[in-house]
Amino acid sequence: MHHGKYDPTFSAALWKLRQNQKEKKKKKETKDDVIVLIPAIHIHLTSTKSCCANRCGMFLSIGFAALGVVGAVYSLSVAALGLSNGPTCLWRNLLNPIPEWGTPFNNTGGSYLGEKDQWAWCIEPKNVVEFNVGLFSTLLVAACVELVFCLIQMVNGLFGCICGTCGGKEVRAENGNRRI
Repeated sequence: MHHGKYDPTFSAALWKLRQNQKEKKKKKETKDDVIVLIPAIHIHLTSTKSCCANRCGMFLSIGFAALGVVGAVYSLSVAALGLSNGPTCLWRNLLNPIPEWGTPFNNTGGSYLGEKDQWAWCIEPKNVVEFNVGLFSTLLVAACVELVFCLIQMVNGLFGCICGTCGGKEVRAENGNRRI
């Protein structure tokens, strides 16, 4: 049993366990990102010409885009929590001189992000704070972009459902010439 002394074997085993947990979490996030592609492909396939000016396809796009919004909000919250809580690492500081595994920035509310001198608290793995900030910042930006695109698609689908799509109808220009 671990009694506060630094044990490299225990630390290595704990590190491997935590890495496996992080890999499982990352695989789940990747599956969530792939799930967003399914509605996009379905929307593309339902855009064929039909008797109702593709209103059915546009209605489906609203539902799929709403699912995308839910996924984006979930991803946004996970990324924000990841940034706020900080990484799990072997750490020590002046108040805690004995190295231990944990999340030293968990109760800081994300204030560690602006104080790079605190990043040195994490001993192992090296540069884990920089990695954590880069990873979750990227996920945060991707979730914001996904949210914006899905909201735009919902509005587009609403207009397409109400008004229909023009799908090759002739339009008259101001000078009376016909344009397609």
